[in-house]
Amino acid sequence: MYENGKGTEQDFTKAANWYLKAADQGDAKAQCNLGLLVEAEKDFIKAVDWYQKAAGKNNVAAQFNLAVMYENGEGLTSDISKAIAWYKKAATQGDDLASLRLAKIYTNGLGVKADLTQAAVWLKNAAENGNAEAQFALGVAFDNGQGVNKSPKQAHHWLDMAASQGHAKAQYYLGLIYEHGNGVEKNYAVAAECYRESAQNGFIDAQLALGDAYANGIGVSQNWGEATKWYYQAARNGEAKAQFALGLIYENAKGVKKDLVEAAKWYGEAAKQGNAEAKVKLDKPKKSGFWQ
Repeated sequence: MYENGKGTEQDFTKAANWYLKAADQGDAKAQCNLGLLVEAEKDFIKAVDWYQKAAGKNNVAAQFNLAVMYENGEGLTSDISKAIAWYKKAATQGDDLASLRLAKIYTNGLGVKADLTQAAVWLKNAAENGNAEAQFALGVAFDNGQGVNKSPKQAHHWLDMAASQGHAKAQYYLGLIYEHGNGVEKNYAVAAECYRESAQNGFIDAQLALGDAYANGIGVSQNWGEATKWYYQAARNGEAKAQFALGLIYENAKGVKKDLVEAAKWYGEAAKQGNAEAKVKLDKPKKSGFWQ
């Protein structure tokens, strides 16, 4: 109550006093909460002490937090082996963050030899618990055969699981699978719908892909208004290809009134990011005064 200000004024000192009373009686949750409070005050040594006490009582949050302290060397000497051991204890009790952290450690070889098979084991652990990020990563692993046998079927399964939870990258990746027929029958309409879901969730690559779909009439009816809408969404988020596409739309009056000033603006934005086609567009007309 005092820590979160629920039903009373927020007061960390009173919260700490109540946690201390419970912690001194061996309450693992209170010990972990005390650790969080003192860690927030940068007293890492005391935080470690409370986490150790709670972790020894199988408090999952404390086990994860203690692993982080060991990994980062806060309040004690950095020790990746001990960090991994505590992450594993938390992960086997269902802590998805611990599983994801283990997957990252083994994928990138952070303090240990890289081991994609182990990374996949821990991704699956979290994925089976319903964690969308793990489901997405596991789907990509199956698609690329990283740490697991390559399996388009399994890739589709896990990506679909993540996408159904609103994971934008998974929705986009699923769109690519349907567009290219990777392990499934090509279906441009389904691909476009996957791109739409991802684009609506703000994923820039999907916004570009959906713009392309509408511009070319692939999986959807050609619609320059919709193409412009989605290119604009991606372009304002810094996507150079979308910026170039907008330049083409305004230069060639595709669903809009021809506007060379607007075209030059978007070519310029794309060129700033190194888009070679945009640089050519801007350079060539200069010789004839096209943009004047």
